[in-house]
Amino acid sequence: MRFCIVGSGRCGTSLLRRTLDSHPDVFVHRETHWFPRMYEYAGMGKCSPAELAHIFLKTTHTTGAPVVPLSQDELDDIFRDKDDITVREFCDGVGYHMARLENKSIWADKTPDYGFFMQQIQTVWPQCKFLHIIRNGLNVALSMSKHPGFQWIVTSGEATWCSAAFNNYYSVIEATPQPLSGYLNRWQHAIRRTRDEATRIPASNYTEIFYEDLIADPGTALEGISDFVGISRDADWLSTLEAMINPTKRSTALDHSLLEGAPQRPSH
Repeated sequence: MRFCIVGSGRCGTSLLRRTLDSHPDVFVHRETHWFPRMYEYAGMGKCSPAELAHIFLKTTHTTGAPVVPLSQDELDDIFRDKDDITVREFCDGVGYHMARLENKSIWADKTPDYGFFMQQIQTVWPQCKFLHIIRNGLNVALSMSKHPGFQWIVTSGEATWCSAAFNNYYSVIEATPQPLSGYLNRWQHAIRRTRDEATRIPASNYTEIFYEDLIADPGTALEGISDFVGISRDADWLSTLEAMINPTKRSTALDHSLLEGAPQRPSH
């Protein structure tokens, strides 16, 4: 894993993923969620590919669809010559396979909740870089309130979707309407928890990007990000970013009376 995009969710991680995934050398997973479960199961040791494939195939979106579109047969083919593998070897096998399908040589991940697991990820991939994107809390809260995954997280009190995604756990608890303050609390907690996690990895492997800054000047922001994660500043790629990143989407109309006094940027 070359780099990992993290954040509170509904904060611009998907936008950043699309821009980096459009680079000619880089494939970025949309979301995986299975790393923490795999690490809990195997740690830094080895196990059979089938054991990790079980976790992989049991990890799903709210729709019930697998988070990564690979079948058991495809996984068997990727690891056909392996008897025992590490979590890194499994994830690298999947990541490089997906990258090769697009004639790319680098793989990365965009799972916002991996901000809670950066120390574990850094243990497995010591050179991995983390891009923590942060957005105005008012806009994030409103967006979360309309998303079934975040409705479930705030209702259940779970810290992340990673636990919910395994074995249909999200179907056990039914999401119910929640006040916007609950989503603001989730936004603030996710940022604080990610910053706490960042204190236990090398400072040179972690950076924060404000969504509003990315929208305002995408060219400059992406040049800095390219240097940080060690990918080329491809001229054709950079020239398409202005069209991809639409500054008119910077803000969403809000009834600010609902959130009077709420923070827009997180406190440390």
